[in-house]
Amino acid sequence: MERTPLQTGKELIAESIAQLSSRFGKPFVIVNYTAVPENLLESELRDLLSMVKEGKFREDLYHKLRVASIHIPPLRDKKKDILPLVHFFLNKYQHTASRQIKGMSKKFLGKLVPYD
Repeated sequence: MERTPLQTGKELIAESIAQLSSRFGKPFVIVNYTAVPENLLESELRDLLSMVKEGKFREDLYHKLRVASIHIPPLRDKKKDILPLVHFFLNKYQHTASRQIKGMSKKFLGKLVPYD
């Protein structure tokens, strides 16, 4: 996963990909890249492909680190997706709520969408 802003759903997306992959049921490790200083990531991971070609970095480890790069924009940049996501999660989880959820008020939704 790419370094993206907090609260973008990176873990959910990564777990979904893992569940649909041939590795389903095998260990799944979540790495919190926000806890790693960016300059350390840059210095350690810069131009790994050339290091692999020069024999200075293990090729198998390179492929484990760079399986895929996914850009997940923050919702503040994709406001049109907020309401469909709210309705999706409401429908998905309303049966597990401790009390019945009938919907959301226009006032609530009006405050949710412009929130940054």
